[in-house]
Order: sequence, then structure tokens, then C-alpha cells
Amino acid sequence: MAASNVKVGSLWAEFKEFAFKGNMIDLAVGVVIGLAFKDVVDAIVANLIMPIVSWVQPKPTLDANGKAIAVYQNWEIFRIKYGLVMSAFINFLIVAAAVFMLVKLIKLATVKSGRAAAATAAPSTRECPRCLSTIPIRATRCAHCTADLPPTLPEQTPVIALPTDVAATVR
Repeated sequence: MAASNVKVGSLWAEFKEFAFKGNMIDLAVGVVIGLAFKDVVDAIVANLIMPIVSWVQPKPTLDANGKAIAVYQNWEIFRIKYGLVMSAFINFLIVAAAVFMLVKLIKLATVKSGRAAAATAAPSTRECPRCLSTIPIRATRCAHCTADLPPTLPEQTPVIALPTDVAATVR
């Protein structure tokens, strides 16, 4: 078996990029909230709706031979278990609050890492030493006072080099 060229750090960075994409987090939140809401719907159906349906269509009492006897004798009107529905709804609210706080923490962490990356990025402007106006970092001449500026980056060289006698007459 050949050694893999993939480094663990780069693999971890790729996984973090994949896992913390906005769409992936939205999908995870949708699944968790959907499962919690399913419990609320199940509680409403089992404890509020089905007792009303069983009042309209009661389950018959069967004897030893399997024949229905005294079909309407065991009716109970509205055995509604609203406490179970309230419990399921409170559980849903707790899950929703926990998911909300988790998403806020993830967003805060990604914003902080984005700010750190932006802070380490190279500046795009600088200050003119003569007129103190803000100019692009790669500018060789100030747009406000037209002063010649030294290049700030090593790769920044003038595209057209003027002879020294022409450059002296331009100033």
C-alpha cells in the first residue's frame, strides 16, 4: 500500500469547509427541527384528534369467540390527554432554542475567522506622504497632488521607463 500524499491538516481544513457551509448547516437544522416537530404532530394526533375520532367510531369489545358484544357500553367521551401535547410542544421549543443557539455560535465562529483572515490580508490603500490623502497601494503618482511616489511592492515597477532628462522636465 503506497503512502498517501494527503496531509491531515489539509484534510481537516477541507472537512471544515464542507461541514460549515451555509447550506449544510441549513439542512442539518431542517432535519433536527423536522424531527422535533414530528413529535408535536404525533402527540396532537394521538392525544387530541384520535380520542375525538374514537368517540365517533368506538372500538368494539370482543368476547371469547371474537364476536362484538356491548359495542357502545364502554364509550368514554373525550379522553383528551392535553398534558402530553403540552409536553411535546415544550420539548419542541427546547430543541428549537438549542439549535438556534448552536447556529448562532457557528455563525459567530465563522465571522470571527473571516475577520481574522481579513486582518491578515495585505492592505489595499496607503497614504500619500505629501498631501496625506488615501491612494491605492500600487499607485506611482498621487491622484490628488500628482506627486511621484516610490513603489511599495517589489514587483511593482513602472511599465514605461522615461529617460532621466524627460522625467526631470516633467516635474
